[in-house]
Amino acid sequence: MKTKYIKVSVADRLPEKSGTYYSEIGEVFFAQSRGKFEHNYEAHNVSPEFWLEPVPDREEEMREMLEECLNSLNWVSQNCKMPTIEEEHDAEEQVHHVGYRIQELTKLLNELKPN
Repeated sequence: MKTKYIKVSVADRLPEKSGTYYSEIGEVFFAQSRGKFEHNYEAHNVSPEFWLEPVPDREEEMREMLEECLNSLNWVSQNCKMPTIEEEHDAEEQVHHVGYRIQELTKLLNELKPN
């Protein structure tokens, strides 16, 4: 599984574990026991404004689930009698229409396809 990083403000939250983290001033070491960033390769007592938290990249799993949903909706639309968008008069009902969902999922999956 790939890893992504999210930018976290030091004012909002500190890391949960001691270790080296990326920040706007380069790699910095966070001491959990002291509750602060302590040093990097260039200086001691550093004070970064943000740090990068590693998080799992679940894009592939999400893409697969969206494809499964699209396949299920396609099956429903082909095998069940559903009103067409033209038959529905209320705009809110159109949003919940299977055909509309299929179109929107298809657009989203096309945007997620790797280049």
